[in-house]
Amino acid sequence: MERYLTTDKVDLLSGVLDLNEDQARRRKGWLKKLDSGLFEIIKPVQFKAGEVFGFEGELSKYHLERMISESGAPAVKTEEPQEPVTFETIAKQKGKAKK
Repeated sequence: MERYLTTDKVDLLSGVLDLNEDQARRRKGWLKKLDSGLFEIIKPVQFKAGEVFGFEGELSKYHLERMISESGAPAVKTEEPQEPVTFETIAKQKGKAKK
């Protein structure tokens, strides 16, 4: 199970969470207790920025861009910002830019 720190609001729809007592108490209506500290998500749960928790399950790129793994690295590499899409950038990519 990987541990994450959220950098933005994150909604999780399914999976297994490793939570502390306070986190579990605040979400008790949305979770099913499995073992000590482990909970299955039965209804969508939300985490605010700065929360730390363990998670096992599938995450989308949208989620991973808003979370940092326990190792301190982003959970997924974000792409370099791209040039805005305009008629000029499309023409330049095709080698037909007007000068």
